[in-house]
This record gives sequence, C-alpha cells and structure tokens, in this order.
Amino acid sequence: MSTVEWTHESQTISADSADHQLSSSSAREHKLTIGTVREKDIGQYTVRLTDKTGTTVLTFSLNLVKE
Repeated sequence: MSTVEWTHESQTISADSADHQLSSSSAREHKLTIGTVREKDIGQYTVRLTDKTGTTVLTFSLNLVKE
C-alpha cells in the first residue's frame, strides 16, 4: 500500500479541496488538476509518494504568464 501527499507552498492539499482535484488511476499514476488557474495557484508544488520500497519526492513550480 502506498500513500500520496500533495502540497502547495508547504501546505497540504486535501482530497476535498475546492480548487484542486487529486486522482490516482493506479499505484504508479497520480494527478493534481487545477480547474481554473489563478494567481493564488502560483508557487511550489510537491508530491510525496511513500510505499514499501521507500519515498519518492517530486517538486515543481507553477508560473503564470499573462499575455
């Protein structure tokens, strides 16, 4: 069994978040979907996956470019 934790600017994103949708289609595929991207969504996101083999962490930044 694995656990997945998503954070935005070090704050946990909950599964019942109104702004973010979390989904997992398998033990190896996990998604964060932002329906409408707003300025408050800008920043650093981290996903932490922990299972019997250890922990994997991926961090990325979301930037908004206004045209």
